[in-house]
Amino acid sequence: MPTFYIPRLVGGMLPTALAQGAITGPAGVWTNVTPAGVDITVGPNAVVTDPTLQGRMFAQFAGSLAANGIYQSLDYGLTWTQINATMTGQISIAPNGTLYQGGIAGGGLGFFVSTDHGVTWTNHSVTPFATQDVYPPSVDPNDSNHLIITRHEANGLAESTDGGSTWSGITLDAGMTGATGTAFAFFINTGTPSTTRTTWIWTAQGTGGAFGTWRTTNSGSTWTHVDAAEHPHGAMQIYQPDTSGVGYLGEIYSGLGQGVLRTTDYFATFTHVGDAGLSQSGVVSGTPNNIYSFYGIGGSGPAYQTAAQPGITGWTAPTVPMSAGAAMMATITDGRRWAVLGACWNAGMWRLIE
Repeated sequence: MPTFYIPRLVGGMLPTALAQGAITGPAGVWTNVTPAGVDITVGPNAVVTDPTLQGRMFAQFAGSLAANGIYQSLDYGLTWTQINATMTGQISIAPNGTLYQGGIAGGGLGFFVSTDHGVTWTNHSVTPFATQDVYPPSVDPNDSNHLIITRHEANGLAESTDGGSTWSGITLDAGMTGATGTAFAFFINTGTPSTTRTTWIWTAQGTGGAFGTWRTTNSGSTWTHVDAAEHPHGAMQIYQPDTSGVGYLGEIYSGLGQGVLRTTDYFATFTHVGDAGLSQSGVVSGTPNNIYSFYGIGGSGPAYQTAAQPGITGWTAPTVPMSAGAAMMATITDGRRWAVLGACWNAGMWRLIE
């Protein structure tokens, strides 16, 4: 699943469109902030931070209950209000605040776009794909209309440069096309818009390392196999804290060791840094203070691990109250404190304050 967007500091200031007070609550403990009445057996599927409005976050709860759908928080993820009861897939968010949804079988099948903060949605067909069973797209951090998207439990990668209205199929290397399950693809922020547009990674769903992780610097014209790392069945999220080249990938089957890998060259090469006692990771996120990792699927143990920045050493696996790992994480700051939100499918929405 796509990377999250941290609110950009401009001249040392946070976005001021509508300041929403401050982050409140006890620090250092995971607190359940699940809205009342939702069905957590099929959600939450996603949580994202709105980079255009301080304090605002969006979450998505899949399922057919009237209480499920799209939720909004205006207080840094503490409380949630339903704003749409029909969309039940999984969301990502663009730098301009546009929300994108990918719906997999059983939950909001298809690709949808919302330009009014999740209230109304428009469906567009991802024409290169035979079926519209998709995950939400990864969004170019410099261009809110530039997207790449993968299929659910099938091969396929497509690109859009007009916000998902039209799509072009991307050719995969022969070494990628035999993979089964869901692959995830992400833009890698190089710090330069022109090369960020064309630099992506693609990671296969776990097959024992037969397909692994691939990288392109030319929008898929050619691909390079960079590691045997694959993601466990379920969600995937990479963490890139800045444009220095440092990044983190949660995985299984890397020859370097399973768990969390760290890169300093924009996901071209890796070192193993995660807790050696935990054999799997799929979702990684962080703040300027800490890095967090979960196994991103409901019904399985959270496989939680964390380390202080820069995450080279010092990884631990503290006990956490949620029974399942986060399918997606998002972080948010009021300029003083940070909150980490975990959308834990089968276990609810959880919040940690640093």
